[in-house]
Amino acid sequence: MNRRVNPLVEALKAERKRLGLTQTEVASLLGIPQSTIGRIEAGIMSPTLESVTSIASLFGKKILLSSAERKTEDPYTQFPIFESARFLLRDVKESDLYDLLEVYSDPLSWPYFNSDNCHGDDFHYLTAERMLRAIKFWNFSYQNRYFVRWAIVDRRSGKAIGTIEVFHRKADEEAPECALMRLDLRHDYEESPYVTSILSLLIEELYSLFETENILTKAFDKDGPRFQSLIHMGFGARCVSIIGDRNERYTGYICRKKADFS
Repeated sequence: MNRRVNPLVEALKAERKRLGLTQTEVASLLGIPQSTIGRIEAGIMSPTLESVTSIASLFGKKILLSSAERKTEDPYTQFPIFESARFLLRDVKESDLYDLLEVYSDPLSWPYFNSDNCHGDDFHYLTAERMLRAIKFWNFSYQNRYFVRWAIVDRRSGKAIGTIEVFHRKADEEAPECALMRLDLRHDYEESPYVTSILSLLIEELYSLFETENILTKAFDKDGPRFQSLIHMGFGARCVSIIGDRNERYTGYICRKKADFS
């Protein structure tokens, strides 16, 4: 007997595969059995609205459910919040101090911190005082429209497990005009399912929020899980360089072009 699968479920299944996630990985992120995902995708189980919404939001696909009602806001006028069943992206608060200190004082996290063009700040924060200064600087920078920095909160623990910084960057002789993105994660979240789940919440929105056709981010280890997640999400494998404020050349950036998804 042929089963008719809900078209929305089919779309979410296709998105899961596009992002390179297995049924087991999705189930783990949602806290449900893998068999539930399998039965829903096979058309054996009729999904509830809650389960469809949870899966959609995990992939950053609220767009499938409510994009017609969403309007792009100036990110510096109204702080953009993104959320799924597992993760919340919101403004960084001083109350995040000790959670973020776990991230920024951890040598296992340091290899993925991007300090290009940061004038000597390597983001290795070893004391609460230094972490607090960084948080205050990030919030000052937001208020002055330098960049937007989100805290990444794991809803299961309620803890901030990293941050995402994005700002609009003008073109130079090597790199196109873009939204430049930095992702700092606690080392135990440096795995493909987590990286994909977190970045999927906002990646499509960055084009309109920062009025750009391109998103650039540092590639780092091409054999590592972050790079593989970025490739699955549509970043090109060819690296480009950027030119810093003092004419330094920084290498290893990859680009996600809006035109590739039009």
